[in-house]
Amino acid sequence: MKRVIQLQLLLPVLFLALITVFMTSRPAFPETTLNDNVKVVGTVSLDSENSGVDFADGSRQSTAAAPPWSQILPADKRFKLVMHEQAVLDRETGLVWQRYPFFQTFDWVGAKQFCYQLLIDHCGGWRLPTVVELRTLIDESHKPALPDGNPFGNIQNSYYWSSTANAEFSGKVDLVDFTSGYVDYRDQTDTNWYVIAVHSGW
Repeated sequence: MKRVIQLQLLLPVLFLALITVFMTSRPAFPETTLNDNVKVVGTVSLDSENSGVDFADGSRQSTAAAPPWSQILPADKRFKLVMHEQAVLDRETGLVWQRYPFFQTFDWVGAKQFCYQLLIDHCGGWRLPTVVELRTLIDESHKPALPDGNPFGNIQNSYYWSSTANAEFSGKVDLVDFTSGYVDYRDQTDTNWYVIAVHSGW
């Protein structure tokens, strides 16, 4: 009788021991386990555009991180031509801009439709920028009010539509003056203003 009682007390302990051995003998995340024949060569670094991990099978995994939106870059580092040089990547914001805006002017609805229909290097998805996004391009010490080292063409010393409805007046929309950098508002039906399209980058 005493042996039966001792065995009953030992059974839970043995069961727990078996479970522990079983769990610790298995990898915690088997889906992330690399093949034994794949070996990492080199180091991982996040401080370079060309950083990455090289594998023994010849493949490469980039580890270059998108730059933080808050950084301030020198003129020669900020802008990069993309899409066969028809668009401009702004590395400070991660936004991609139409490089050569048209000389044509639009009302606000027409400006939005133009961006929606725009194809650059066979790529769609363009839109009218917000007033905040437009202001990221402004450097008031220049005319047009664009930063040093920018590769844009056809920029007019005039107002450019934003997608931002004016917070104070109904039917009005915010614009940015590319001469002074000043933010103003105009009626949606005004046909005198220009468009530069933007595309979300990162």
